[in-house]
Amino acid sequence: MTSQNNYSILAIILGIISFVVYSWFEQKGIHLVINQAINYSILALGILLVFFIMFYFLQNNQFNTKRFKLNKTTIITLIVISILLLTIPFLKINYMNLNIEKITNSILRTITKNLLFIIIAIITSVVVLIITKLFLKRKERIKADTKTLEELEKKTYNNYEDLDEAKNIIKQICNKHRNLSKHLQEPTNKTENILKTKEYLLQKLKLEEKRKREEKRKKEKNNKQIINKIFNYFKEEDTIKTIPIWAKNTEQEIIEEAKRKYYEHTHEQYRQERTKEINKEQEEQAKQFIIKNKALPSNYQELSEEEQNNYDQALKQLEQGTLTKTESYEVEEQDKYLATRRFFLAKELNKEQKERFTKKYGYKHKPFTHLNGKLGNNLIINNQSKTESDYHFCTKHLLAKIDDENSHIEYSIKEMRADAVFKYRNKKIAVEVETGSNNKEQIIKKIEWLNKYFNYWIILAPKKEQKNYRVYVDKKKSFCLGSKKAEQKILELKEQLLK
Repeated sequence: MTSQNNYSILAIILGIISFVVYSWFEQKGIHLVINQAINYSILALGILLVFFIMFYFLQNNQFNTKRFKLNKTTIITLIVISILLLTIPFLKINYMNLNIEKITNSILRTITKNLLFIIIAIITSVVVLIITKLFLKRKERIKADTKTLEELEKKTYNNYEDLDEAKNIIKQICNKHRNLSKHLQEPTNKTENILKTKEYLLQKLKLEEKRKREEKRKKEKNNKQIINKIFNYFKEEDTIKTIPIWAKNTEQEIIEEAKRKYYEHTHEQYRQERTKEINKEQEEQAKQFIIKNKALPSNYQELSEEEQNNYDQALKQLEQGTLTKTESYEVEEQDKYLATRRFFLAKELNKEQKERFTKKYGYKHKPFTHLNGKLGNNLIINNQSKTESDYHFCTKHLLAKIDDENSHIEYSIKEMRADAVFKYRNKKIAVEVETGSNNKEQIIKKIEWLNKYFNYWIILAPKKEQKNYRVYVDKKKSFCLGSKKAEQKILELKEQLLK
């Protein structure tokens, strides 16, 4: 049983006691005194009951304001005061010679009169409490809705959906207070006017944004046309060192975009031409190997899919009897196999071979540096490519010479090629020779490919170009080095992979 119910029972018991006391002590001679005492006590009890009802209906601190608060302590205090008020009047009464019959009649009258008074007082109190509670709730609702209106006024609206939502909230508030509209009429009107202003500004902003988008679209379309014109000019002139006179007032950004497009175009042309050249070289190399050995190379499983296919096709042609001769080179029989190679260290050929290769077969002497930077590295090369520089050609072959048995030149995977690749126990080290001719997008695309298909990779670049590539390496899996350090790193990684 809750404490509130205990207090309720106590209040009822006090009421019954007061009625009994009144019945037994009212008589002629002391009738007026007893009647006044009983009335006084019943009034005190009525006050107690009113306060108890207020607490009972508004328990859990529902009726709680800064000025007035009903709680357990308040009710206990009221009960104590009521008990004192009930006892004090009866201390002055002479209780001898009481008339029982008169007391009995007086009991009925007093009970009826005072019970009616208490009922009326209770009903009145309940009604007052209900009205007060409703008034306070209404006041809280108005306060909360006023705060909501203020928040709607402060909010920034970037689209019509938010504005429509705000209007719906105002409409709901007005419908909720349709009988109390006078209390919210002024703040509601103010909020609606502010929203109208914000809606106008939003419409103006949207129109401005639309205008800017249209201007941007037209500008981009016009810039695209200018870029294409400048790009076509670059193609016709085969250079980016000059621009047409009509483009003298063109923004530099547009010219740079035309250059970027030209770089991509020339790079793609270079890639396609170089791919054809490499495929032709590798195909011819496979044919000459099959003609001489009539068998597959020992590193067949380590070759790329395209290289394996070249050997398979050459072997098939040999079996069919269509590969008995080669017309690729007009060289002496003793030099046919060597002539499948495009690169030699000068010390790999004797004096007579050097004479024949340079004078009869289109090879040339190429003074070059060693990978460690020292001079005196004499080469004999036959660079037939129209797109590859002698520097790039010689550097990739010198890299392969670091480990002839495990190196592959122009190693291809998924339509992209690495200049040199070293394979150890199914682990691959790729080396890319860079001269600074590729643009940023091409570099990023190549690096994504290197990260995907190789365990380690190295960008070999001249010292002045290394700053453009260091940002892409982590010095754990990838490195940007000069030729000397690249050679050292390859040998270091080889030792690491063979452990």
